[in-house]
Amino acid sequence: MKTLKRSLVASAAVALTITMGACSGGSGDDTAPPPPPQGQTGPAISDPKDASAVDLCQLLPADTATSLGLNPAGEVETSSVDPDMPPQCTWKSENGATTLSLGPSNTSVQWYIDNKATFVDYRELNIAGHPTVQGNKADPTQTQNCWMYLGTMNNQVLGAFAFGTADPCSMTQKALEASVPTLPAAK
Repeated sequence: MKTLKRSLVASAAVALTITMGACSGGSGDDTAPPPPPQGQTGPAISDPKDASAVDLCQLLPADTATSLGLNPAGEVETSSVDPDMPPQCTWKSENGATTLSLGPSNTSVQWYIDNKATFVDYRELNIAGHPTVQGNKADPTQTQNCWMYLGTMNNQVLGAFAFGTADPCSMTQKALEASVPTLPAAK
């Protein structure tokens, strides 16, 4: 059972890497269109934030991690699939069955909007005043994982991925809601 949980967590990390890679020019899903050039505009972001100006594991407040059933300290993870991918921070439940990962990527939320047809589960939201896309290749209630991409500024998203919980999109949304107010203003 422990090996299965580790395999599921590893699969989730690979999925995060591949999806974030597809959004930043890495070796992601070959059927997805190429990411937009840096600086592409999208929905208006009236209060731009810079998620890359914060230590990765400071993206989620410790009290929020705890309230979500996760250990308060996250761990920085890098991609073994694509070394050019930016690292992300992952928080895990005590038994490792539930994980949440956050990390910035240099692409526009507009890319996800333009490519909504590639997602089985697609929703546009506004989280903490920022345009956000929930985009998943399968039904989150069946896969127990959920992706959200929050536009922090015109050429950056804060990607969030929850795995191993009955309501992964709720966890992802709560994490982003808690993260945005802690981010510094973009310069």
